[in-house]
Amino acid sequence: MKMIKKITSLVLLIGALSSTIGAQNKLEGTFTQHPGAEIRLKGFEGFSETVFKTDTIAANGFFSLKISKYNGMGVLEIKGAGSLLVLLSGEKKVQISGQQIQDYQNIEINNSIENDYLDTYIKQQGIRNQKLDGWKWLKPIYKAEDSTSTVLSEINKEINNLEGQEATYLRSIPKSKYASFYLPLRKLIEDRPGSVNRYVERIPQHIIDFMSYDLADKKLWNSGLMGEFYDGHFVMLENYRGISEEGKADMKASVDHILDKLTGYDEKLLEVSEHLFKLFEKRSLFDAAEYLSFRMLEQNSCSVEGELKRRFEQYRTMKEGSKAPEIVFETKPEHVLRGFKNNEKSLNDIKSKYKLVVFWAGWCEHCMLEIPKLQSMYFKLKNKEVEVVAISLDRNRQAYLSSAGSHEWYSYCDFKEWESQPVIDYFVFATPSYYLLDENNVILKKISSAAQLEAIVDQML
Repeated sequence: MKMIKKITSLVLLIGALSSTIGAQNKLEGTFTQHPGAEIRLKGFEGFSETVFKTDTIAANGFFSLKISKYNGMGVLEIKGAGSLLVLLSGEKKVQISGQQIQDYQNIEINNSIENDYLDTYIKQQGIRNQKLDGWKWLKPIYKAEDSTSTVLSEINKEINNLEGQEATYLRSIPKSKYASFYLPLRKLIEDRPGSVNRYVERIPQHIIDFMSYDLADKKLWNSGLMGEFYDGHFVMLENYRGISEEGKADMKASVDHILDKLTGYDEKLLEVSEHLFKLFEKRSLFDAAEYLSFRMLEQNSCSVEGELKRRFEQYRTMKEGSKAPEIVFETKPEHVLRGFKNNEKSLNDIKSKYKLVVFWAGWCEHCMLEIPKLQSMYFKLKNKEVEVVAISLDRNRQAYLSSAGSHEWYSYCDFKEWESQPVIDYFVFATPSYYLLDENNVILKKISSAAQLEAIVDQML
C-alpha cells in the first residue's frame, strides 16, 4: 500500500528487517534530487550512533541498503543534504521514495505497518492535542467560578475522554511491534515540559512511568532517545521540588533505581553513570553528582577506571568538611615557584585564615577567561584573609611564564601536567578547579567559577 506521509514531528518510522532468521533485509528507494550522493543508514547504541551501511545514489535516484538485525531508531542520511529519522523494526523490505530527503510531506512509503501505526497516531493526536489545549484552558476559568458546575463536569468528562482515546490507541498496537514501545516512550518525553510548566499534578505519574522501564532493555538503548529519557527526567525533578530536601530525595531515589536496574550490565552502567555525572555538573546539581559518585565507588559489580574514577573520587575524597591533601612544593631546578613569602615548603606552611587552591593551565581557554577575574578580586581576597595558591598544569615552561603574568599570589608549576602530584591527589579532571580551605586545610567549598567565588566571599567570609 502506497501512502504519502505528512511528518509533523520529523520522525519517520520505517520497518526494515526480516522476520526470517538469517535473511538479509533491505531499505531501498529513490531520491531523485540527490544523484551521486552518498546515503547511509545509522543506528543507536545507548548515547552513541553507529553506521550500518552506505550506498551511492544512482543517476536515477535509486539506492539500496542491506542491513543486519536491529530493532530501534535509525537515521537515514544523505551527505550534504540532510537526514531523516527512521525506525528499523522487523519488516523484510521497505521502499521509500521522494525528490529530496527533507521534503517530508512528499515522501512515499511502501510496506511498513509500523509506519501506519505512527501515521495514525500523529494525525489523531494532533487533533486531540488541539482539543485538549482548549478544554484545559477553559477548565481553571470555570473552576474558579463554581467547582461544582455542570459545565466544569462536562469539561472534565471531555478531557478524560480525549486522554482515554490516546491510551486506548496505544494499547491497541500489538506488543510485537516496536511502535508499542516507542510511542509511549516518546509521549513520556514530550509530556514532561508541559507538566513542569502547566500540569504539575502529572509529575508523580511521570516518575512512576520512568521507574517502570527496564533500563537495560535493547529497545530503549536502540531508541535514539536515551539522552532525552534521562536528561528530561532529572530536569523535571530539578524544576519540580528543586534543591529542597524532598527534591534531593527524589534525585537520590532515581539514582538508586538506575544503578540497581543496571547492576550486572557493566558497560551500560558505566555509560549511563558518566552521562548523568556530566549532566549533574552542567546543571550544578552537585548533591546528585556527589551521591552518584559515592554509589558508583561503593558498588562492586563493575570497575570504574580512568578519568571517570577520578571524577567520582573527587566528590568522595574532596567533599566539604574533609581535610584537603597536603601539597608539597618541590624546589627542583626545573620547577617554578613564584610569590612565596617565607620559603614555604608545603600548603600547611602557608599561614592564612583561608586558602584558595586553584588548578589552572595556560593552554586552557576557560582558565584564560577566569584568571583575570580572579586577579581583579585579589585585593578583596587579601582583605578577607584569603591566600591564593595557584597550581599550574602547564608542561611548557615558556608558555607558563607567558600566561602566569605578574600575579602576586602563590604560584607553583612542576611541568608534569596531569601527572603532577597535587593534580593526582586532588583528583582534578578539569581546569580551572577551585577549592576554598580554612586555616587547617579543611575543605569549606568546591567552587565552580570566579563569579561563584566572589558571591561566597561577599556572603560567607
